Amino acid sequence: MIKPISIIVLTILGTIFIIQNSSPVKLQVFVGNPIEARLISLLLLFYVIGYVWSTVNSLNRHRRLAREIKDLKIKLGAKQRTSKSVSK
Repeated sequence: MIKPISIIVLTILGTIFIIQNSSPVKLQVFVGNPIEARLISLLLLFYVIGYVWSTVNSLNRHRRLAREIKDLKIKLGAKQRTSKSVSK
């Protein structure tokens, strides 16, 4: 019961946000003429860029940590084999 109500409320809030931020704005890039675009378009564009950036960084960190865990397991296995052969 709570899920349909929350979807309706979020849809209404999202619609109000879009309507309030639909005015055109000028974005001054470093050189040249300013770019005119709707504020909501720029907000969504930069939101998507931030989401993609953080996802890529998270995947890279996960891959690096997985590689480090694998290397440590290999070192631990080699250390255990050498300690078993020394104790015999």
